[in-house]
Amino acid sequence: MSWVKTFHVRTDATAQGLARIKELGGVAVVQDPRAAERREMPLAALAATNADLVLPLNEIGLFLRGCWWRRTRRIPPTRRRSQPPRGVNMK
Repeated sequence: MSWVKTFHVRTDATAQGLARIKELGGVAVVQDPRAAERREMPLAALAATNADLVLPLNEIGLFLRGCWWRRTRRIPPTRRRSQPPRGVNMK
């Protein structure tokens, strides 16, 4: 299978997964294709479902953080840059 064909299969599968999340009551957040380095993935997602939000990449994390805050009323945990992620042994 060529790289191009593989990429399209993955793009389609990801878009279908987002559509399924939406069917089950989830929220569909898609990166703005105009600001994307590769437009194919967000365009496929927008073709597969009606996105609840289309945001630039740098705003998606802020949106998700706000969802966490509204749901838990807690500040999301953050890592100090000097600490590896949990379960990663740096030695």
